[in-house]
Amino acid sequence: MFYVFARYRFPLVPFLLMFASLGIISLVEFVRWRAAPAAMPSRGLESRGEGISDSKRRGWGPGASEKMLASSSHNPRVWLSAAVVLGVVIFTNWPILSKSMMQAVTENNLATAFQEDGKLDDAVAHYKRAIEFQPDYAPAYNNMGVALRASGELDQALASYEKALAVQPDYPDAHYNMANALLEKEKPEEAATHFRTALKSIPGSPGTLNNLGIALASQGKFEEAADQFRAAVAADPGSSRANRNLGNALSSMGRSQEAMGYLRRAVELDPADPDAHYDLGGELLQANQLEAAAAEFQATLKLTPDSAPAHNNLGIALASLGRVDDAIGHFREAIRIDPAFPDPRKNLEVALTQKKGAGH
Repeated sequence: MFYVFARYRFPLVPFLLMFASLGIISLVEFVRWRAAPAAMPSRGLESRGEGISDSKRRGWGPGASEKMLASSSHNPRVWLSAAVVLGVVIFTNWPILSKSMMQAVTENNLATAFQEDGKLDDAVAHYKRAIEFQPDYAPAYNNMGVALRASGELDQALASYEKALAVQPDYPDAHYNMANALLEKEKPEEAATHFRTALKSIPGSPGTLNNLGIALASQGKFEEAADQFRAAVAADPGSSRANRNLGNALSSMGRSQEAMGYLRRAVELDPADPDAHYDLGGELLQANQLEAAAAEFQATLKLTPDSAPAHNNLGIALASLGRVDDAIGHFREAIRIDPAFPDPRKNLEVALTQKKGAGH
């Protein structure tokens, strides 16, 4: 397994900057050369002999290598180059973070790698080590909360999110994750508060808008919920869930025709979502569009054959269409799947009475 070690993020930078520094020095010298005053005019004197004389005498006196050494000790370019290179090396190797923070980041990255592999216990252990190195490292608390929630430790996850927010009160990820955990704990009012806080930092986030709508709908605030679902759909028109949730909120408000449009759109966007077919089927059933409703419940059962509610509702649609024997079969299947589900038992009794009265 590979993971990112906090310190060594840019190993080639020092070498690249060495070459860059030499280039900068050359550029500075070039600018100086361009800015230097032009040579004095010859005032009518011939200068050709001077040039010939210089070329003829090159290499006379000390040997060429000796001359280079002798001039280097007084060449400011060499010292400037050395100083720049030394500065670059020191700067690029100077720790950006404290030692404890670098260790915490390393442990957090390792924990994330374990978490992505589904090794949640190992992930939690390394998040705890990250916190030991840096007790005020909010991402480690937040990420540990995610791992704990995935492990089914909901209360511990909530405690971890609370610590993340104690360290960094405006941390949007921690607010979002806290809100989802509170929804799971059936605390929609508290969840809505955290979703709203998260939206202050990440306005227009489709997932956050959608989940805030769920929290509001769970409180029976369908008008407010619909507003959030509309915003989610506007932010991400291709979201099947946001379209479906908006349809359900409108249905709860008695706006069936408008709801039907969003529920159909949800099915179009994700034909493999059994919930989308089920919800559309329920709306069609209420609108007494029985054939269409039956088709949606059948689509639901192709995707989730063991759905007791889908068997029950398909039975209702079929019985209403006069297909009592088929309906009885689905009511019985719903009872077999979920013996504690009362609706199919009542519906089965009605269907059997209907069959007996029809003389079957």
